[in-house]
Amino acid sequence: MRNSYNRFLKGLFAAIFFLGITSVANAQKEQPDSVSAVSRVNMDHLKKYPTLQLSNALQGQAAGLIAIPNVGGIGYDNSTFYVRGLHNNGTSEAIVIIDGIKRPIDDILPEEIESIQILKDATAKIMYGEQATNGVILVRTKRGKANERVIRVGLEYGIQPVTRMPEFLDSYNYATLFNEACVNDGIQPFYSATDLEGYKNSKGVNDLRYPNVDYYKEFLRDASTFRKATIELNGGTEKATYAVTVGYTGSSGLEKVSDRSNLNRINARGNLDLRITDFLTASADVAGRIEKKDWGAVDGATLFSEISTLRPNEYPFMIAPEDINGRDGVTTDESSLIFGTSVRKTNNLYMDMAYGGNTSERYVNSQTNLGLKFDLKSLTEGLTANAYMTFDNYSYLRQQLRNAYPTYSIERYLDDEGEEVLRFTERKKLNLPKKQSISSNDTYRNFGWRANVNYEHSFDLHDVLAEAAFRYTTEEKTGNTQDVKNGTFTFRGNYAYNKRYFVEGVLSAMGSNRFSGSNRYFFAYAIGGGMDDF
Repeated sequence: MRNSYNRFLKGLFAAIFFLGITSVANAQKEQPDSVSAVSRVNMDHLKKYPTLQLSNALQGQAAGLIAIPNVGGIGYDNSTFYVRGLHNNGTSEAIVIIDGIKRPIDDILPEEIESIQILKDATAKIMYGEQATNGVILVRTKRGKANERVIRVGLEYGIQPVTRMPEFLDSYNYATLFNEACVNDGIQPFYSATDLEGYKNSKGVNDLRYPNVDYYKEFLRDASTFRKATIELNGGTEKATYAVTVGYTGSSGLEKVSDRSNLNRINARGNLDLRITDFLTASADVAGRIEKKDWGAVDGATLFSEISTLRPNEYPFMIAPEDINGRDGVTTDESSLIFGTSVRKTNNLYMDMAYGGNTSERYVNSQTNLGLKFDLKSLTEGLTANAYMTFDNYSYLRQQLRNAYPTYSIERYLDDEGEEVLRFTERKKLNLPKKQSISSNDTYRNFGWRANVNYEHSFDLHDVLAEAAFRYTTEEKTGNTQDVKNGTFTFRGNYAYNKRYFVEGVLSAMGSNRFSGSNRYFFAYAIGGGMDDF
Protein backbone atom coordinates (compact mmCIF):
# COMPACT_ATOMS: atom_id res chain seq x y z
CA MET A 1 0.00 0.00 0.00
CA ARG A 2 2.81 2.42 0.89
CA ASN A 3 4.57 1.80 -2.44
CA SER A 4 1.32 2.41 -4.34
CA TYR A 5 0.76 5.61 -2.41
CA ASN A 6 4.28 6.81 -3.11
CA ARG A 7 3.75 6.24 -6.83
CA PHE A 8 0.52 8.19 -6.52
CA LEU A 9 2.34 11.11 -4.93
CA LYS A 10 4.98 11.13 -7.64
CA GLY A 11 2.27 11.24 -10.27
CA LEU A 12 0.40 13.96 -8.38
CA PHE A 13 3.15 16.49 -8.93
CA ALA A 14 6.33 15.57 -10.71
CA ALA A 15 7.85 18.66 -9.13
CA ILE A 16 5.93 19.67 -6.03
CA PHE A 17 7.82 22.94 -6.05
CA PHE A 18 6.90 24.86 -9.16
CA LEU A 19 8.51 28.11 -10.27
CA GLY A 20 8.01 29.52 -13.72
CA ILE A 21 8.15 32.74 -15.69
CA THR A 22 4.95 33.11 -17.69
CA SER A 23 3.00 35.83 -19.44
CA VAL A 24 0.01 37.21 -17.55
CA ALA A 25 -1.93 36.96 -20.81
CA ASN A 26 -2.38 33.26 -19.97
CA ALA A 27 -4.04 33.98 -16.63
CA GLN A 28 -7.69 33.31 -15.87
CA LYS A 29 -10.13 36.12 -16.55
CA GLU A 30 -11.63 35.66 -13.12
CA GLN A 31 -8.16 36.04 -11.59
CA PRO A 32 -6.32 38.49 -13.85
CA ASP A 33 -3.12 38.37 -11.78
CA SER A 34 -2.82 34.58 -11.67
CA VAL A 35 0.41 33.05 -12.97
CA SER A 36 -1.15 29.62 -13.56
CA ALA A 37 -0.97 27.92 -16.96
CA VAL A 38 -4.56 28.07 -18.18
CA SER A 39 -6.05 27.74 -21.66
CA ARG A 40 -9.54 28.83 -22.68
CA VAL A 41 -12.01 27.45 -25.18
CA ASN A 42 -13.70 29.78 -27.65
CA MET A 43 -17.38 29.10 -26.95
CA ASP A 44 -18.55 30.61 -30.26
CA HIS A 45 -16.53 27.98 -32.14
CA LEU A 46 -17.75 25.20 -29.86
CA LYS A 47 -21.44 25.90 -30.50
CA LYS A 48 -20.96 25.49 -34.25
CA TYR A 49 -19.65 21.93 -33.95
CA PRO A 50 -22.43 19.45 -34.95
CA THR A 51 -21.87 16.52 -32.62
CA LEU A 52 -23.90 14.61 -30.05
CA GLN A 53 -20.98 14.45 -27.64
CA LEU A 54 -19.65 17.74 -26.32
CA SER A 55 -16.33 16.05 -25.52
CA ASN A 56 -15.72 15.45 -29.23
CA ALA A 57 -16.23 19.14 -29.99
CA LEU A 58 -13.25 20.01 -27.77
CA GLN A 59 -10.73 18.46 -30.17
CA GLY A 60 -8.20 21.13 -31.11
CA GLN A 61 -10.01 23.86 -29.15
CA ALA A 62 -7.39 24.61 -26.47
CA ALA A 63 -3.61 24.43 -26.17
CA GLY A 64 -2.46 21.45 -24.12
CA LEU A 65 -5.77 19.56 -24.35
CA ILE A 66 -5.93 16.26 -26.23
CA ALA A 67 -9.37 14.73 -26.92
CA ILE A 68 -9.33 11.18 -28.34
CA PRO A 69 -12.76 9.82 -29.39
CA ASN A 70 -13.75 6.27 -28.59
CA VAL A 71 -15.45 3.81 -30.96
CA GLY A 72 -18.87 2.42 -30.12
CA GLY A 73 -21.64 3.84 -32.26
CA ILE A 74 -23.91 6.82 -31.58
CA GLY A 75 -23.87 7.90 -27.96
CA TYR A 76 -20.75 5.85 -27.25
CA ASP A 77 -18.11 7.73 -29.20
CA ASN A 78 -17.28 10.25 -26.48
CA SER A 79 -13.69 11.44 -26.13
CA THR A 80 -11.12 10.75 -23.41
CA PHE A 81 -9.24 13.85 -22.25
CA TYR A 82 -5.52 14.22 -21.68
CA VAL A 83 -3.81 17.45 -20.58
CA ARG A 84 -0.17 17.86 -21.56
CA GLY A 85 0.17 14.25 -22.67
CA LEU A 86 0.33 11.00 -20.71
CA HIS A 87 1.19 10.75 -17.03
CA ASN A 88 2.42 8.04 -14.68
CA ASN A 89 0.05 7.49 -11.77
CA GLY A 90 -2.05 4.60 -13.07
CA THR A 91 -4.36 6.82 -15.12
CA SER A 92 -3.70 9.68 -17.51
CA GLU A 93 -7.20 11.09 -17.89
CA ALA A 94 -8.02 14.67 -16.94
CA ILE A 95 -11.09 15.32 -14.80
CA VAL A 96 -14.02 17.58 -15.62
CA ILE A 97 -15.33 19.97 -12.96
CA ILE A 98 -18.76 21.48 -13.75
CA ASP A 99 -19.95 24.18 -11.36
CA GLY A 100 -17.64 22.96 -8.62
CA ILE A 101 -18.07 19.18 -8.76
CA LYS A 102 -16.78 16.34 -10.91
CA ARG A 103 -19.39 15.58 -13.59
CA PRO A 104 -19.56 14.08 -17.11
CA ILE A 105 -19.09 16.83 -19.69
CA ASP A 106 -21.33 15.01 -22.19
CA ASP A 107 -24.30 15.53 -19.88
CA ILE A 108 -24.58 19.20 -20.87
CA LEU A 109 -25.09 21.23 -24.04
CA PRO A 110 -22.72 23.92 -25.36
CA GLU A 111 -25.60 26.41 -25.00
CA GLU A 112 -25.54 25.88 -21.21
CA ILE A 113 -21.89 26.88 -20.85
CA GLU A 114 -20.44 30.29 -20.05
CA SER A 115 -16.74 29.29 -20.13
CA ILE A 116 -14.37 26.34 -20.30
CA GLN A 117 -10.82 26.55 -18.97
CA ILE A 118 -8.03 23.98 -19.08
CA LEU A 119 -5.97 24.00 -15.86
CA LYS A 120 -2.55 22.61 -16.70
CA ASP A 121 0.12 23.32 -14.10
CA ALA A 122 0.49 22.71 -10.37
CA THR A 123 -0.60 26.16 -9.16
CA ALA A 124 -3.86 25.84 -11.11
CA LYS A 125 -4.95 22.25 -10.54
CA ILE A 126 -3.80 21.76 -6.95
CA MET A 127 -6.96 23.58 -5.84
CA TYR A 128 -9.01 20.51 -6.85
CA GLY A 129 -7.19 17.88 -4.85
CA GLU A 130 -5.63 14.55 -5.72
CA GLN A 131 -8.18 13.83 -8.48
CA ALA A 132 -6.71 16.72 -10.45
CA THR A 133 -3.32 15.07 -10.93
CA ASN A 134 -3.64 14.87 -14.71
CA GLY A 135 -5.21 18.28 -15.25
CA VAL A 136 -8.65 19.84 -14.92
CA ILE A 137 -11.27 20.91 -17.45
CA LEU A 138 -13.14 23.62 -15.57
CA VAL A 139 -16.67 24.34 -16.84
CA ARG A 140 -18.92 27.17 -15.65
CA THR A 141 -22.55 27.27 -16.75
CA LYS A 142 -24.37 30.48 -17.64
CA ARG A 143 -25.80 32.82 -15.02
CA GLY A 144 -28.56 35.36 -15.56
CA LYS A 145 -27.80 39.01 -16.28
CA ALA A 146 -29.70 41.77 -14.56
CA ASN A 147 -31.79 44.27 -16.57
CA GLU A 148 -31.61 42.16 -19.71
CA ARG A 149 -33.97 39.80 -21.47
CA VAL A 150 -32.51 37.44 -24.05
CA ILE A 151 -34.38 34.75 -25.96
CA ARG A 152 -32.51 32.49 -28.37
CA VAL A 153 -33.96 29.66 -30.44
CA GLY A 154 -31.88 27.27 -32.53
CA LEU A 155 -32.89 24.54 -34.99
CA GLU A 156 -30.48 22.23 -36.79
CA TYR A 157 -30.83 19.24 -39.07
CA GLY A 158 -27.97 17.72 -40.97
CA ILE A 159 -26.69 14.73 -42.85
CA GLN A 160 -23.21 13.62 -41.89
CA PRO A 161 -21.71 11.70 -44.83
CA VAL A 162 -19.03 9.10 -44.38
CA THR A 163 -15.80 10.68 -45.59
CA ARG A 164 -13.76 7.53 -46.01
CA MET A 165 -14.18 3.76 -45.72
CA PRO A 166 -11.55 1.03 -46.10
CA GLU A 167 -11.65 -1.11 -49.21
CA PHE A 168 -11.20 -4.88 -48.88
CA LEU A 169 -10.47 -7.61 -51.41
CA ASP A 170 -13.27 -9.68 -52.89
CA SER A 171 -13.29 -13.47 -52.47
CA TYR A 172 -11.43 -14.18 -55.71
CA ASN A 173 -8.53 -11.83 -54.99
CA TYR A 174 -8.44 -12.89 -51.34
CA ALA A 175 -8.16 -16.58 -52.33
CA THR A 176 -5.52 -15.80 -54.97
CA LEU A 177 -3.31 -13.92 -52.52
CA PHE A 178 -3.90 -16.52 -49.82
CA ASN A 179 -2.56 -19.18 -52.21
CA GLU A 180 0.43 -16.96 -52.94
CA ALA A 181 1.11 -16.67 -49.20
CA CYS A 182 0.94 -20.47 -48.87
CA VAL A 183 3.51 -20.91 -51.64
CA ASN A 184 5.78 -18.33 -50.02
CA ASP A 185 5.60 -20.34 -46.80
CA GLY A 186 6.53 -23.54 -48.63
CA ILE A 187 3.12 -25.26 -48.42
CA GLN A 188 0.56 -26.28 -51.01
CA PRO A 189 -2.02 -23.70 -52.20
CA PHE A 190 -5.18 -23.89 -50.14
CA TYR A 191 -7.68 -23.03 -52.89
CA SER A 192 -7.94 -25.11 -56.07
CA ALA A 193 -8.32 -23.76 -59.61
CA THR A 194 -12.01 -24.75 -59.40
CA ASP A 195 -12.37 -22.71 -56.23
CA LEU A 196 -10.80 -19.67 -57.85
CA GLU A 197 -13.09 -19.95 -60.82
CA GLY A 198 -16.07 -20.34 -58.50
CA TYR A 199 -15.17 -17.19 -56.57
CA LYS A 200 -14.64 -15.28 -59.82
CA ASN A 201 -18.18 -16.20 -60.92
CA SER A 202 -19.78 -16.04 -57.46
CA LYS A 203 -23.53 -15.43 -57.23
CA GLY A 204 -22.99 -13.13 -54.23
CA VAL A 205 -23.67 -13.21 -50.52
CA ASN A 206 -25.85 -16.36 -50.58
CA ASP A 207 -23.70 -18.49 -52.89
CA LEU A 208 -23.63 -21.81 -51.02
CA ARG A 209 -20.13 -22.87 -52.17
CA TYR A 210 -18.48 -19.61 -53.17
CA PRO A 211 -19.88 -16.65 -51.20
CA ASN A 212 -18.51 -13.19 -51.98
CA VAL A 213 -19.34 -10.40 -49.50
CA ASP A 214 -18.42 -6.72 -49.33
CA TYR A 215 -19.36 -6.22 -45.68
CA TYR A 216 -19.09 -2.43 -45.65
CA LYS A 217 -21.39 -2.19 -48.67
CA GLU A 218 -23.88 -4.70 -47.30
CA PHE A 219 -24.17 -3.41 -43.75
CA LEU A 220 -23.48 0.36 -43.78
CA ARG A 221 -25.18 3.42 -45.17
CA ASP A 222 -23.32 6.37 -46.65
CA ALA A 223 -24.43 8.90 -44.01
CA SER A 224 -25.94 9.39 -40.57
CA THR A 225 -28.35 12.13 -39.47
CA PHE A 226 -28.12 14.83 -36.82
CA ARG A 227 -30.99 16.74 -35.18
CA LYS A 228 -30.91 19.55 -32.65
CA ALA A 229 -33.28 22.15 -31.21
CA THR A 230 -32.58 24.56 -28.33
CA ILE A 231 -34.20 27.48 -26.55
CA GLU A 232 -32.40 29.84 -24.15
CA LEU A 233 -33.91 32.37 -21.76
CA ASN A 234 -31.70 34.80 -19.84
CA GLY A 235 -32.46 37.92 -17.84
CA GLY A 236 -33.72 39.30 -14.55
CA THR A 237 -33.67 42.30 -12.26
CA GLU A 238 -31.32 43.60 -9.60
CA LYS A 239 -33.06 41.29 -7.11
CA ALA A 240 -33.28 38.09 -9.17
CA THR A 241 -31.65 36.74 -12.33
CA TYR A 242 -32.23 33.55 -14.27
CA ALA A 243 -30.68 31.47 -17.06
CA VAL A 244 -32.78 28.68 -18.58
CA THR A 245 -31.75 26.28 -21.35
CA VAL A 246 -33.83 23.46 -22.85
CA GLY A 247 -32.54 21.37 -25.73
CA TYR A 248 -33.21 18.28 -27.81
CA THR A 249 -30.55 16.35 -29.73
CA GLY A 250 -30.90 13.20 -31.78
CA SER A 251 -29.15 11.07 -34.34
CA SER A 252 -29.54 7.92 -36.43
CA GLY A 253 -26.73 5.50 -37.15
CA LEU A 254 -25.15 3.96 -40.23
CA GLU A 255 -26.75 0.51 -40.07
CA LYS A 256 -28.32 -0.62 -43.35
CA VAL A 257 -29.64 -4.06 -42.31
CA SER A 258 -32.80 -3.97 -40.14
CA ASP A 259 -33.61 -0.87 -38.07
CA ARG A 260 -31.05 1.90 -37.71
CA SER A 261 -29.72 2.72 -34.28
CA ASN A 262 -31.44 5.82 -32.93
CA LEU A 263 -30.73 8.26 -30.11
CA ASN A 264 -33.02 10.91 -28.60
CA ARG A 265 -31.88 13.17 -25.76
CA ILE A 266 -33.47 16.04 -23.81
CA ASN A 267 -31.46 18.45 -21.65
CA ALA A 268 -32.86 21.09 -19.30
CA ARG A 269 -31.15 23.55 -16.97
CA GLY A 270 -32.31 26.43 -14.79
CA ASN A 271 -29.87 28.64 -12.85
CA LEU A 272 -31.44 31.15 -10.44
CA ASP A 273 -29.75 33.87 -8.33
CA LEU A 274 -31.65 35.79 -5.61
CA ARG A 275 -30.29 38.86 -3.86
CA ILE A 276 -31.76 38.51 -0.37
CA THR A 277 -29.95 41.41 1.35
CA ASP A 278 -27.16 43.81 0.49
CA PHE A 279 -24.64 41.27 1.75
CA LEU A 280 -26.33 37.92 0.99
CA THR A 281 -27.11 36.27 -2.35
CA ALA A 282 -28.58 32.78 -2.75
CA SER A 283 -28.38 30.55 -5.83
CA ALA A 284 -30.32 27.46 -6.85
CA ASP A 285 -29.43 25.44 -9.95
CA VAL A 286 -31.31 22.45 -11.33
CA ALA A 287 -30.28 20.43 -14.39
CA GLY A 288 -31.31 17.13 -15.91
CA ARG A 289 -30.91 14.87 -18.90
CA ILE A 290 -33.15 12.11 -20.26
CA GLU A 291 -31.76 9.90 -22.99
CA LYS A 292 -33.17 6.97 -24.95
CA LYS A 293 -31.06 4.81 -27.27
CA ASP A 294 -32.34 1.92 -29.39
CA TRP A 295 -30.47 -0.46 -31.65
CA GLY A 296 -30.55 -4.08 -32.75
CA ALA A 297 -28.75 -7.05 -31.29
CA VAL A 298 -25.35 -5.78 -32.48
CA ASP A 299 -23.90 -2.54 -31.14
CA GLY A 300 -21.73 -0.20 -33.18
CA ALA A 301 -18.38 -1.38 -31.83
CA THR A 302 -19.18 -5.05 -32.49
CA LEU A 303 -20.51 -4.28 -35.97
CA PHE A 304 -17.35 -2.48 -37.06
CA SER A 305 -15.16 -5.16 -35.51
CA GLU A 306 -16.98 -7.89 -37.42
CA ILE A 307 -17.11 -6.22 -40.84
CA SER A 308 -13.41 -5.35 -40.54
CA THR A 309 -12.25 -8.89 -39.70
CA LEU A 310 -14.61 -11.31 -41.49
CA ARG A 311 -13.18 -12.85 -44.66
CA PRO A 312 -15.15 -12.11 -47.84
CA ASN A 313 -15.75 -15.86 -48.31
CA GLU A 314 -16.43 -16.62 -44.63
CA TYR A 315 -19.99 -17.95 -45.07
CA PRO A 316 -23.18 -17.42 -47.09
CA PHE A 317 -25.69 -15.18 -45.35
CA MET A 318 -28.63 -17.58 -45.78
CA ILE A 319 -29.08 -21.22 -46.76
CA ALA A 320 -32.15 -22.15 -48.79
CA PRO A 321 -34.22 -24.90 -47.09
CA GLU A 322 -34.08 -27.08 -50.24
CA ASP A 323 -30.27 -27.00 -50.16
CA ILE A 324 -30.02 -28.45 -46.67
CA ASN A 325 -33.22 -30.47 -46.08
CA GLY A 326 -32.41 -34.16 -45.72
CA ARG A 327 -28.63 -33.64 -45.55
CA ASP A 328 -26.67 -34.80 -42.51
CA GLY A 329 -29.90 -35.52 -40.63
CA VAL A 330 -31.32 -31.99 -41.11
CA THR A 331 -35.11 -31.77 -41.38
CA THR A 332 -36.71 -28.44 -42.19
CA ASP A 333 -39.55 -26.85 -44.18
CA GLU A 334 -39.80 -24.10 -46.77
CA SER A 335 -40.58 -21.37 -44.19
CA SER A 336 -37.51 -22.01 -42.04
CA LEU A 337 -34.81 -19.37 -41.64
CA ILE A 338 -31.41 -21.00 -41.87
CA PHE A 339 -28.12 -19.16 -41.86
CA GLY A 340 -24.60 -20.05 -42.85
CA THR A 341 -21.49 -19.85 -40.75
CA SER A 342 -17.97 -21.25 -40.73
CA VAL A 343 -15.90 -23.56 -38.58
CA ARG A 344 -14.29 -20.60 -36.81
CA LYS A 345 -17.46 -18.49 -36.45
CA THR A 346 -20.66 -19.69 -34.75
CA ASN A 347 -22.56 -16.44 -35.29
CA ASN A 348 -23.91 -15.10 -38.56
CA LEU A 349 -23.67 -11.29 -38.65
CA TYR A 350 -26.57 -10.92 -41.08
CA MET A 351 -28.80 -13.04 -38.85
CA ASP A 352 -27.81 -11.04 -35.76
CA MET A 353 -28.48 -7.73 -37.48
CA ALA A 354 -31.73 -8.59 -39.28
CA TYR A 355 -33.37 -11.07 -36.90
CA GLY A 356 -31.27 -11.12 -33.72
CA GLY A 357 -33.51 -8.94 -31.56
CA ASN A 358 -33.26 -5.44 -30.10
CA THR A 359 -31.67 -3.37 -27.36
CA SER A 360 -33.14 -0.42 -25.45
CA GLU A 361 -31.18 1.84 -23.13
CA ARG A 362 -32.40 4.56 -20.77
CA TYR A 363 -30.22 7.12 -19.01
CA VAL A 364 -31.56 9.73 -16.58
CA ASN A 365 -29.66 12.17 -14.42
CA SER A 366 -30.46 15.11 -12.19
CA GLN A 367 -28.04 17.70 -10.81
CA THR A 368 -28.74 20.24 -8.08
CA ASN A 369 -26.61 23.08 -6.69
CA LEU A 370 -27.54 25.23 -3.68
CA GLY A 371 -25.30 28.11 -2.70
CA LEU A 372 -24.89 31.23 -0.58
CA LYS A 373 -22.58 34.18 -1.23
CA PHE A 374 -21.66 36.73 1.44
CA ASP A 375 -20.27 40.21 0.80
CA LEU A 376 -18.43 41.05 4.04
CA LYS A 377 -17.14 44.50 3.09
CA SER A 378 -18.85 45.90 6.19
CA LEU A 379 -16.24 43.99 8.20
CA THR A 380 -13.28 44.44 5.85
CA GLU A 381 -13.19 45.91 2.37
CA GLY A 382 -12.59 43.17 -0.23
CA LEU A 383 -13.68 40.29 2.03
CA THR A 384 -16.21 37.78 0.63
CA ALA A 385 -17.29 34.23 1.43
CA ASN A 386 -19.43 31.62 -0.26
CA ALA A 387 -20.59 28.07 0.26
CA TYR A 388 -22.54 25.62 -1.84
CA MET A 389 -23.79 22.04 -1.80
CA THR A 390 -24.32 19.73 -4.77
CA PHE A 391 -26.49 16.64 -5.21
CA ASP A 392 -26.30 14.47 -8.34
CA ASN A 393 -28.28 11.31 -9.13
CA TYR A 394 -27.68 9.06 -12.14
CA SER A 395 -29.73 6.07 -13.31
CA TYR A 396 -28.94 3.69 -16.16
CA LEU A 397 -30.99 0.74 -17.50
CA ARG A 398 -30.43 -1.53 -20.48
CA GLN A 399 -32.95 -4.12 -21.70
CA GLN A 400 -32.49 -6.55 -24.55
CA LEU A 401 -34.16 -9.32 -26.52
CA ARG A 402 -31.88 -11.84 -28.20
CA ASN A 403 -33.13 -14.25 -30.86
CA ALA A 404 -31.13 -17.14 -32.26
CA TYR A 405 -31.86 -19.04 -35.47
CA PRO A 406 -30.13 -22.23 -36.65
CA THR A 407 -26.70 -21.72 -38.16
CA TYR A 408 -24.72 -24.36 -40.04
CA SER A 409 -21.09 -24.39 -41.05
CA ILE A 410 -20.42 -25.71 -44.55
CA GLU A 411 -17.42 -27.88 -45.27
CA ARG A 412 -16.47 -29.33 -48.65
CA TYR A 413 -14.71 -32.62 -49.08
CA LEU A 414 -14.27 -35.35 -51.74
CA ASP A 415 -16.03 -38.69 -51.44
CA ASP A 416 -14.57 -42.07 -52.46
CA GLU A 417 -15.41 -41.37 -56.09
CA GLY A 418 -13.69 -37.99 -56.09
CA GLU A 419 -16.92 -36.01 -56.17
CA GLU A 420 -17.28 -32.88 -54.05
CA VAL A 421 -19.70 -33.31 -51.16
CA LEU A 422 -21.03 -30.65 -48.77
CA ARG A 423 -21.22 -31.40 -45.05
CA PHE A 424 -23.48 -29.28 -42.81
CA THR A 425 -22.71 -29.02 -39.09
CA GLU A 426 -25.13 -27.29 -36.72
CA ARG A 427 -23.45 -24.49 -34.74
CA LYS A 428 -26.43 -22.74 -33.14
CA LYS A 429 -29.97 -23.89 -32.32
CA LEU A 430 -33.30 -22.08 -32.59
CA ASN A 431 -34.09 -19.95 -29.52
CA LEU A 432 -36.81 -17.27 -29.61
CA PRO A 433 -37.51 -15.75 -26.16
CA LYS A 434 -40.68 -13.68 -25.94
CA LYS A 435 -39.65 -11.01 -23.42
CA GLN A 436 -36.85 -8.55 -22.96
CA SER A 437 -34.42 -9.11 -20.12
CA ILE A 438 -32.47 -6.56 -18.08
CA SER A 439 -28.79 -6.84 -18.98
CA SER A 440 -27.53 -3.87 -16.97
CA ASN A 441 -28.96 -1.64 -14.25
CA ASP A 442 -26.81 0.91 -12.42
CA THR A 443 -27.37 3.88 -10.15
CA TYR A 444 -24.84 6.23 -8.64
CA ARG A 445 -24.87 9.44 -6.63
CA ASN A 446 -22.47 12.29 -6.06
CA PHE A 447 -22.60 14.64 -3.09
CA GLY A 448 -20.26 17.53 -2.46
CA TRP A 449 -19.86 20.83 -0.70
CA ARG A 450 -17.38 23.66 -0.73
CA ALA A 451 -16.82 26.68 1.49
CA ASN A 452 -14.29 29.42 0.91
CA VAL A 453 -13.28 32.85 2.14
CA ASN A 454 -11.70 35.38 -0.24
CA TYR A 455 -9.86 38.62 0.36
CA GLU A 456 -8.82 41.01 -2.40
CA HIS A 457 -7.30 44.45 -1.91
CA SER A 458 -5.34 46.99 -3.95
CA PHE A 459 -3.32 49.92 -2.71
CA ASP A 460 -0.76 52.12 -4.50
CA LEU A 461 1.22 49.71 -6.75
CA HIS A 462 0.31 46.59 -4.82
CA ASP A 463 -2.45 44.01 -5.37
CA VAL A 464 -3.09 41.26 -2.84
CA LEU A 465 -5.40 38.27 -3.15
CA ALA A 466 -5.91 35.42 -0.67
CA GLU A 467 -8.31 32.49 -0.61
CA ALA A 468 -8.92 29.69 1.90
CA ALA A 469 -11.25 26.86 0.86
CA PHE A 470 -12.41 23.40 1.86
CA ARG A 471 -13.86 20.95 -0.68
CA TYR A 472 -15.50 17.59 0.10
CA THR A 473 -17.00 15.00 -2.26
CA THR A 474 -18.62 11.57 -1.90
CA GLU A 475 -19.28 9.16 -4.76
CA GLU A 476 -21.66 6.20 -4.38
CA LYS A 477 -22.15 3.53 -7.02
CA THR A 478 -24.20 0.35 -7.24
CA GLY A 479 -22.06 -2.70 -6.53
CA ASN A 480 -19.16 -0.83 -4.93
CA THR A 481 -18.42 -2.03 -1.40
CA GLN A 482 -16.91 1.33 -0.45
CA ASP A 483 -17.96 4.88 -1.26
CA VAL A 484 -15.18 7.14 -2.50
CA LYS A 485 -14.67 10.16 -0.22
CA ASN A 486 -12.24 13.00 -0.82
CA GLY A 487 -11.51 16.15 1.14
CA THR A 488 -9.17 19.01 0.24
CA PHE A 489 -8.20 22.13 2.17
CA THR A 490 -6.36 24.80 0.17
CA PHE A 491 -4.90 28.21 0.81
CA ARG A 492 -3.90 30.41 -2.11
CA GLY A 493 -2.06 33.72 -1.95
CA ASN A 494 -1.23 36.05 -4.84
CA TYR A 495 0.75 39.29 -4.89
CA ALA A 496 1.29 41.68 -7.82
CA TYR A 497 3.53 44.71 -8.00
CA ASN A 498 2.73 47.45 -10.49
CA LYS A 499 0.61 44.97 -12.49
CA ARG A 500 3.85 43.58 -13.88
CA TYR A 501 5.59 41.34 -11.36
CA PHE A 502 3.69 38.48 -9.78
CA VAL A 503 4.20 35.73 -7.26
CA GLU A 504 1.71 33.08 -6.17
CA GLY A 505 1.72 30.24 -3.67
CA VAL A 506 -0.74 27.45 -2.93
CA LEU A 507 -0.85 25.16 0.11
CA SER A 508 -3.03 22.05 0.04
CA ALA A 509 -3.93 19.30 2.50
CA MET A 510 -5.61 16.38 0.77
CA GLY A 511 -7.33 13.30 2.14
CA SER A 512 -9.01 10.22 0.66
CA ASN A 513 -10.56 7.08 2.11
CA ARG A 514 -9.02 5.08 -0.73
CA PHE A 515 -5.86 4.94 1.36
CA SER A 516 -5.44 3.63 4.86
CA GLY A 517 -3.61 4.54 8.02
CA SER A 518 -0.84 7.09 7.85
CA ASN A 519 -1.13 7.28 4.04
CA ARG A 520 -4.64 8.72 4.12
CA TYR A 521 -3.61 12.40 4.19
CA PHE A 522 -1.08 14.31 2.15
CA PHE A 523 0.30 17.84 2.25
CA ALA A 524 1.47 19.60 -0.93
CA TYR A 525 2.43 23.05 -2.05
CA ALA A 526 3.19 24.90 -5.27
CA ILE A 527 4.82 28.26 -6.00
CA GLY A 528 4.72 30.25 -9.21
CA GLY A 529 6.12 33.54 -10.45
CA GLY A 530 5.48 35.69 -13.50
CA MET A 531 6.31 38.91 -15.25
CA ASP A 532 4.21 40.80 -17.74
CA ASP A 533 6.13 41.22 -20.99
CA PHE A 534 4.65 44.58 -22.12
